[in-house]
Amino acid sequence: MKRNKPKSQRWQVRPIISGLVALAIVSAGGCALGVENDASAVCGNGVLETEAGETCDDGNIVSGDGCDALCTLESAPPCGNGIIEIGEDCDDGAANSDTAPGACRTDCTTPCCGDGVVDPHEECDDGAANSDTEADACRTDCREPYCGDKVLDADEQCDPPSDSESAEIGAPMCCGDCTEGPCPSLIE
Repeated sequence: MKRNKPKSQRWQVRPIISGLVALAIVSAGGCALGVENDASAVCGNGVLETEAGETCDDGNIVSGDGCDALCTLESAPPCGNGIIEIGEDCDDGAANSDTAPGACRTDCTTPCCGDGVVDPHEECDDGAANSDTEADACRTDCREPYCGDKVLDADEQCDPPSDSESAEIGAPMCCGDCTEGPCPSLIE
């Protein structure tokens, strides 16, 4: 049975990679409908056919999504173009910043505790210097040092506070404000 191609389509021969030739079905408007690299391989069918010159096949023939219309890998789109793309958490274009609180970072990641910027939901953020063991350091959850964090900070006499069950007779008590007692709340 002979198939007639619609009048709205025409055949085009396009070079793909160093000497390989592709046969593309192109609509009257110039849009590729499918690209055949040889008699059996079809770009855009979701099957990687390296013998036909494909370096990718994402199941479509749309360029700009990482795999172009000729089934060759595209370079990653640049972070900072204002479009959230695969691998990006955010992208505010020129507003991306590594110093502005709450801004999408210049690597297109969302602001987070430990990035060195005090964001709206954080009390502090010293980046890699955040610590849960160093006195007076911003904690790894981006909270200021506090009584009860089990680190003896400069304004504390003790930490963590004692409770009445764990207090030893005759031992100094650590009160709820990280001062040594007697603690008013523990005196009966």
